[in-house]
Amino acid sequence: MNILIMNETKAAEKIINEKTVGKKPISDINLLARYFTTYPTGNKKPTAKELTPILQEYLKGQYDDYQSIKWVSLIEKAIKKAKTYPIIDLEYIPVTENEIKTIQGIKNKKLEKLAFVCLVVAKYFNLRNPNNNGYVNIDYSTLFKLARVTAKTYEKPLLLNDLKQIGLVQRCKRIDNPNFKVLFIDDNSDIVLKVEDMRELGYRYLEYLGEQFIKCVNCGLLMRKRSNSTKYCKERRTCTMETKVITCCDCGKQFAVSSKNNRTCRCEDCYKTYRNNYQKELMSKKRNM
Repeated sequence: MNILIMNETKAAEKIINEKTVGKKPISDINLLARYFTTYPTGNKKPTAKELTPILQEYLKGQYDDYQSIKWVSLIEKAIKKAKTYPIIDLEYIPVTENEIKTIQGIKNKKLEKLAFVCLVVAKYFNLRNPNNNGYVNIDYSTLFKLARVTAKTYEKPLLLNDLKQIGLVQRCKRIDNPNFKVLFIDDNSDIVLKVEDMRELGYRYLEYLGEQFIKCVNCGLLMRKRSNSTKYCKERRTCTMETKVITCCDCGKQFAVSSKNNRTCRCEDCYKTYRNNYQKELMSKKRNM
């Protein structure tokens, strides 16, 4: 589940009604703790002691490997946080004319997308917590994925340092703290862009600049139009296409592919291993030539 959710009430109710299982249980736990704290099941808000068994009961039915002793500390921490950070439902994140002008003044598309995402994420956290003061509190991997900026691990802090050098962000004084503050937030000019979805923020910036994108007809995810028949994002396209089950030639694991796919013979993990080994062998041959 995306940690940056515009409408948390809707997201929590979807988890409950559809009995979905997230890849990261802690995200579900934190969201549900805030939901039940905001919308009590009875006439009064439940105490931490009352809320713990409510969450435990839900999780038991969702996760096969649920262990109450192991998870109870996570639940208690989530309940404690829920009192400080209640559930939020945002209509949009406003981006102003002066903010856009500052970003476009960078004159580097990669850094512009990164700056845009930093701005939107900082304003999101400001709305979530009035004392946030413009800080971005997500890991680099998530940040660059949202920006659609491809960079190696060692390049990511260097790109953020480029934004620092031109005065757009400020790093924390503590070396071990990766969070940073966005310095060009300006709510005193006209709103020119309303961000209503925290996914694919890099694409949202490019769309504002005039590039062509479409939304998945199922989940609304912004995506590039590959052909006139494009309707679904990759995840939804996999769910709607006709599939067949094949067996990985390396590990024997069974997995689904498109019924029209006659080339794939390895699962995703084995294919990555195969490609890495192939590249190493290729480089070795070139060195020995």
